[in-house]
Amino acid sequence: PILGFITFSALLFTIHLQLKQNKETEKQYFENRFYNLITIHNNLIDNLNYNDKTQRNSFSELINEILIPTTDTNPIFNTKTTNGSPVVISRTKRNYRKFNKNQNGYFGHYFRNLYRLLVIIDKSSLSEESKTDYARIVRAQLSSDELIVLYFNCLHSVCDKGQFRKLVVRYELLEHLSIEKDKRNRVTLNGDNYREQIFILGQRVMTIGKEVSSYIPNTIS
Repeated sequence: PILGFITFSALLFTIHLQLKQNKETEKQYFENRFYNLITIHNNLIDNLNYNDKTQRNSFSELINEILIPTTDTNPIFNTKTTNGSPVVISRTKRNYRKFNKNQNGYFGHYFRNLYRLLVIIDKSSLSEESKTDYARIVRAQLSSDELIVLYFNCLHSVCDKGQFRKLVVRYELLEHLSIEKDKRNRVTLNGDNYREQIFILGQRVMTIGKEVSSYIPNTIS
């Protein structure tokens, strides 16, 4: 009986060591993938070029050319879905969606890699706390202008069916992007009117409450 107990204990200890080793191997594999994608992310930024503006200046140029001009016009755009139902979007979103559809080659690879970073974090076997920590590393890579473009890139019907936006919300990538009600508008927000009220992103770009609620459900404050 004593020999059997010792043998059984040794077996349990061996299994424990094997599980610990497997967990460490899995974590190492994850970290290798994660930091390789971080390196790719930074390399992609180094090689961005839009209208002769390079690296992160490419995002500033995109904002100045495609997104900011709507500040001179009514940002509310009324349109219809394919079945004729009325829908309201901002002109800013409309302009970005058109840009993304016709000129995706400029920034598409950047956003695909960023999405992949969030996917491998989300699908890993890490604890929720560890996932949050790695997501913060990703968030730390993003400039204010990148956050503005990311906001429009992940709105409904722009890049996918909401998978990207779901991860952006879950891991709070837009936490440091300022979103404020347009100070020129004195209307008190309520559940009936906030969807068409104007908000300002990063103190630069217009959006509307309907789009803000894609990221912040409780828009009224």
